[in-house]
Amino acid sequence: NIKMNDEDDEGDDLNDPRKTYDIRAALSKQEEALKEQQEQKWKKEEEEVLQRYKIQLVIDIDHTLVHSTTDPQAEEIYKKEADIEKFYLPGQAQAYYVKRRPGVHDFLLGLLPFFDLLICTMGTRPYAERITDMLDSSTNLFKKITSREDYAMNESGIKEKTLLNIFEQQETSYKVLILDDREDVWKSSGTSNLIKIEPYMFFEGLHDSNLPPILPSSIQDYLRHHSFPPIIPESSYLNIMSTILLNLHQRYTTSIKNQLVSMRNNNTSTNPPSDQQPEIQIDIKEILSER
Repeated sequence: NIKMNDEDDEGDDLNDPRKTYDIRAALSKQEEALKEQQEQKWKKEEEEVLQRYKIQLVIDIDHTLVHSTTDPQAEEIYKKEADIEKFYLPGQAQAYYVKRRPGVHDFLLGLLPFFDLLICTMGTRPYAERITDMLDSSTNLFKKITSREDYAMNESGIKEKTLLNIFEQQETSYKVLILDDREDVWKSSGTSNLIKIEPYMFFEGLHDSNLPPILPSSIQDYLRHHSFPPIIPESSYLNIMSTILLNLHQRYTTSIKNQLVSMRNNNTSTNPPSDQQPEIQIDIKEILSER
């Protein structure tokens, strides 16, 4: 009889609306906890993927971030202008006079959260290190510096900039943007990753530092002009360029996020081992070509 009474009590519990509500509430909380746990997992996966596919912004120095000269005539300008830097490199008797492009410090700081910034210059490493320190000595702005010493000679005996000088694998080109005032120095790598910036000229008529020889080029190369934005007041030029770069970044990351959502909906793994081919189908060059 006792057993029968227990069974009757259990039946009563199941039929009791208050007990049923408690069970449903517990299940609802459990579902919410599982949902939150899954969302946290997806958020972490998204952060890891975005970090792995973070755009590598390769930036030239001369005429892109600064204008420098070793022409002694710049001494007179240096005496009149407060924001010109003068320095000597070890073992060299000539002085370098350097003028920062207007707004360059804020430009670089504004890009730092969204891009890995890398320097690629025709200048020597001591020169590059001195310039990057001049641009910002308190923040590690630049992930890597590639200088003249790192380049190999091409068939014509001229050193050229190539992505292989910067990255160990050419496959990384899908997430590389180049910001440079010249196309010809990138001929070996191609210029589909290149945003051609208007050259910054301050020391008009004076000899430039680290100016590479101009390589032979076809008339089509000279006519093909895809630099943007158009010439505007120098004080606001980098603000416009920053807007363009951040817009490219937004379109790039949106494409990645959309693919992650599609993978989740199809129950596809979004975190493959790092030594495998990336599952995200993305190429910054395609986004750049859509501008």
